[in-house]
Amino acid sequence: RISFTNSDRQGVGYNSRAVRRYLTVKTVFNPTKWLKASLDYKYTYRKNKNAAATGYSSSILSEYTQWGQTNVNLKDYINNYTRPDGTFRTWNITDVDNYTAMFHDNPFAVMKEHNNIDVLNWNVITGDVEATLPYNIKAGFKVNGNIRNEVIEDKIPAGLTNYGTPRYYENQNHVMDLTFQGRLTWGDRFLNKKLSVDAAAFIEERKYNYGTLTANTVSGLEIPDFFNLSNSVGTVSASNSMTQYTTRGIYGTVTVGYNDTYFLDGNIRNDWDSRLAKDDNAYLYGALSASVMLNNIIAKDSKWLNYWKIRASFAQVGSTLS
Repeated sequence: RISFTNSDRQGVGYNSRAVRRYLTVKTVFNPTKWLKASLDYKYTYRKNKNAAATGYSSSILSEYTQWGQTNVNLKDYINNYTRPDGTFRTWNITDVDNYTAMFHDNPFAVMKEHNNIDVLNWNVITGDVEATLPYNIKAGFKVNGNIRNEVIEDKIPAGLTNYGTPRYYENQNHVMDLTFQGRLTWGDRFLNKKLSVDAAAFIEERKYNYGTLTANTVSGLEIPDFFNLSNSVGTVSASNSMTQYTTRGIYGTVTVGYNDTYFLDGNIRNDWDSRLAKDDNAYLYGALSASVMLNNIIAKDSKWLNYWKIRASFAQVGSTLS
């Protein structure tokens, strides 16, 4: 099954837009009777231009609603918000010789000239292959992927009283999170099918990579309305960070049941983490639990209670650096 959705909408706010594109692929393939393969893939594209902001300090609309001049015909400011000299028209000029806004910017100038753009590309993929082998054994391999990158730009022009020095800001961040898992499973019943035994063994590796780069101009723009880091008057301010690590693990589970009433579960796992010291980067943990299906013993014919059990468990929790 393949599906695609495309949505391109103008926002409620002036000069705002939201684009969404979704691609989904789901498929199951059986090349032989003993082999099964499946693939789930989802791609998301998201672009926001001047998305609505909330809060008094970040929303020009909330500022205007509270403090804007009510006897002004706003239609005069929609397309004519710029004077012949390039400055922005406003109803609260500083004085007769200074036409900049004293307190509040023209909301149409802000919504048209101050642009914030956020573009996200996101890929999520799950692939699985499973083979059915003799003696009730199944072998499988699974891949999970989460790959995302995002670019955010903020462009502040000159002439806005409440937005400070003209500036260009850019943030780029990415994530690549991949998990690979191999597995063997087995299950069977004995003693006239009263005794059930199910076991599974897994080997797993996860690779995680996250990085971000942030930069902005300093002390204004050399060329007005040219929003580029190379156009900074001062030395560009920039910072970056990166997180990378690999974890590997092996673990197994066993479930033993008798007469579909008494159950014993156990699991054990050992992990190795690259964030820990090389000579001490492994840790072992596990759990054990026992349960009894009381509805098979007490009040078996009850009409008001058809499922209840008692369970006790003990576990050792493993954790690493976050």
